[in-house]
Amino acid sequence: MIISTLVNIATTISISASNPTTIVFSDPVQFVSIGKTGDFSFFTNNNKKVIVIHPVKNIEKAEMVVLTEEKNYQFKIHVVADNPNNYYQITNGRQNGSYKLLKRSDIYEILEGASSIMVKNVSDKELNINDETLRPKSSMYLPKGGSVYVNNERAI
Repeated sequence: MIISTLVNIATTISISASNPTTIVFSDPVQFVSIGKTGDFSFFTNNNKKVIVIHPVKNIEKAEMVVLTEEKNYQFKIHVVADNPNNYYQITNGRQNGSYKLLKRSDIYEILEGASSIMVKNVSDKELNINDETLRPKSSMYLPKGGSVYVNNERAI
């Protein structure tokens, strides 16, 4: 799956609890930090553009920081029992001007652009979107291709 990251926004990805997950970057990785020491095992390939991660302990959420020469990436990791996406390719995204409706519920709308996702809170209550608070009647932009969790339940 291709993820279009946005500047200064943490990308949420779901990884498998039982299978290794591969993440490919366009630049060589210089530094990786995932969760607490001993929570994950990770390896890089010879050209340092590929990271393979796997949870070692039974954990639900973690954060990962990846530094390359060109960019700094922040990820929110959600470990799930069954995840069909064990391969992610990271690209540079940008906010889009036009969107199409991807999913609608009574409390939110998820719209998709060419390289970003917009989540609209259509309710009168705050929502928890990828561990961030979204005020009533407001919107937030997320990287395209990443997971979207609404009130701690996976929406896409």
